[in-house]
Amino acid sequence: MKTLPEPTQRISQSRRGAALYMMVMITALLASVLGHAALNIVRIERSVSASNSALSIARVNARAAVELALRRIADNGNWRTTYANGVETMPESLGTNATGTLSFILEDSDGSLTNADTNLRLKGIGRVGHTVQVLSVKIGERFQNADYLRCPIHVTGRLTLTKYIAAGGGPFSSNTEIRESNGYLFGGDAEGPMFTGDSYRLSGTFTTKSPKPMPPGNPFNDIYKPLATEIPWSNLPAQGSNRKLTGTLSATVNPYSGTLNPKGIYLVRVPANRQLTFQNFSLYGTLMLEVENGGKVVCEYIDRMEPHSPRFATMLIKPVGTSMTVEFGRESFFGGGNMMSEGLIHVIGVPGSEVMIGNRVKHTGTILIEGAATAGAWPYVPTLDHNPALQSNPPLGYGSENKGMRAVVGTWVWDAAP
Repeated sequence: MKTLPEPTQRISQSRRGAALYMMVMITALLASVLGHAALNIVRIERSVSASNSALSIARVNARAAVELALRRIADNGNWRTTYANGVETMPESLGTNATGTLSFILEDSDGSLTNADTNLRLKGIGRVGHTVQVLSVKIGERFQNADYLRCPIHVTGRLTLTKYIAAGGGPFSSNTEIRESNGYLFGGDAEGPMFTGDSYRLSGTFTTKSPKPMPPGNPFNDIYKPLATEIPWSNLPAQGSNRKLTGTLSATVNPYSGTLNPKGIYLVRVPANRQLTFQNFSLYGTLMLEVENGGKVVCEYIDRMEPHSPRFATMLIKPVGTSMTVEFGRESFFGGGNMMSEGLIHVIGVPGSEVMIGNRVKHTGTILIEGAATAGAWPYVPTLDHNPALQSNPPLGYGSENKGMRAVVGTWVWDAAP
């Protein structure tokens, strides 16, 4: 007869089966949880990787935005009005295969880009999707010394050498053409885009050079005129219907109006069709001449002419109308007197202007003429000598050519998004 198991044995077997089932279920559940966790970790890693990639690309775009902005500033002389203070430029892509966009903001702490910079910062902005990175840097002007101050005479138009003349320490220079005429010999080197005539009449050599940039802005009106004290035309000693400057004019002496200028900067307006001459005249300052239509300035009998300080130009001559004549010395050797001067002389010409450098002129520094000029004389050969200190310590308004803006070392920071 078959013996049945005791009830306790049946219960024990049932419990072992349940425990085994629970173990299987728990194992399956753990495997499932671990699997989901692994998937989530992969997803997080992918998300972090994508986020890091977007961050890296956005930072690269921000740096590129700074470089692009500096290039556009260098290529645009009117950038201060092209861009508005604190206003972001339109985001743009670097190309069809590029990721994200870039833009930039120019922002000065005084709220304006058109006046003197207080704390001007450039912010390059890089975007990739919702990721934004901003690289900020302080910027300042980049200058290089003006090349025309390397020359004893520089003319923007044609420089015609008519008779004997000597240039020392630097070349005769023109932005268009240097022309030899009349078969005389000229002492010195010359440079410019072209030379016409017999170059062997130069004692030195001719070097082909690109045009030299002129002073930025308008030094006559923007810098010197606001500093000047005007001497009325009627106060000058008469010479027929014309006038003359005589005696000494300086920061401490003004025989014409009694009003002294502490910087020695004086302005005289030459009326239309009138002539201003000099008689035993000495200047220790800056003489500014505004010449109306048909006016004439004859610079001779000048005992001494130099600036009050190397910080300033010596003489600035500017036409008000469409024509004027400026003579340094006389073309004829009959009569006339010496012109002894140093520093920077700047003649701002117009198409109808005539500028001549003739007998008895001895200048040390630079004569800068905008327009055309003729130079040369006999028998009192004009001598123009370069002064190296003029370029290393240039006058106000003439010292440098603005080459755009530069990033200031030590001011780079990652900034907040706009």
